Amino acid sequence: MPYVLALASAVVWGSSDFLGGLSSRRAPTLAVFVATQSVGLAVAVGLAGALGGHPSAGDLAFGALGGLLGGVGLFTLYRGLATGPMSVVAPVSAAVAAAVPVAVGLALGERPGALALAGILVALPAIAMIGAGGESAHASAGARPGRAIALRRLPGVAHGLVSGLGFAAFFVFLARTSSGAGLWPLVAAKAASVAEFALLPAARRDLPAVRPVLVPALAAGTLDMAANALYVVAVRASLLSVVPVLASLYPGSTVLLSRAVLGERIRPVQAAGIVLALVAVAMISAR
Repeated sequence: MPYVLALASAVVWGSSDFLGGLSSRRAPTLAVFVATQSVGLAVAVGLAGALGGHPSAGDLAFGALGGLLGGVGLFTLYRGLATGPMSVVAPVSAAVAAAVPVAVGLALGERPGALALAGILVALPAIAMIGAGGESAHASAGARPGRAIALRRLPGVAHGLVSGLGFAAFFVFLARTSSGAGLWPLVAAKAASVAEFALLPAARRDLPAVRPVLVPALAAGTLDMAANALYVVAVRASLLSVVPVLASLYPGSTVLLSRAVLGERIRPVQAAGIVLALVAVAMISAR
């Protein structure tokens, strides 16, 4: 069951990222981020109140730390998807977000089975392949094509690294919360991520610009919170070295939604990555 929940979180996260990235192309990224996180906070409070729980100070601290760093990761992802090549930002972000928790989990003494560990090794390149796409921009005039493409990719790589490290921190810190805390650590996480950006003057200035994309932005925030909840429940019942890998398959649903809604072509490398991911999931899930 934890693996099913982790995969469900990947599907929901990918859908949220698609809507968030799409909104960020039509409205200021910071305003979209604050809107999505604010609705996520409201949903988190409702879910946590309904499900109950007794969080310790440590649980709330881990949640807040995860929210602060994960918020930076999500904002950077939105910014990267809005301004840079998605074909670079998405796979770098997802691969880093998956690889770091694996290393932390193993360092903490977790020992997945041999087949599950092999599945993790298969999943990491699959994640990068799923997010890989083509270059949409043309080489600048007078520049060598290879150099122009490399220069265009640098901001995407930077956005991907920062966002991936932020997501990895979120994965690790939320995994350290106790089951008895319920979803209250997610309330702390969302409150922290809203606070760190909502107080910026630019956020207050740009927030009215979200109105044209309010529906997809609010949907992105709701789905993001739902994915967070699925992840937290999954990782508390399984291994940190496994669950984030499955959750990091979120570029798959982003790619499929881009194909269905925007008519974007699924490239052969992405199709191969999806197949490889299915193989990895089967290996990790085998007992």
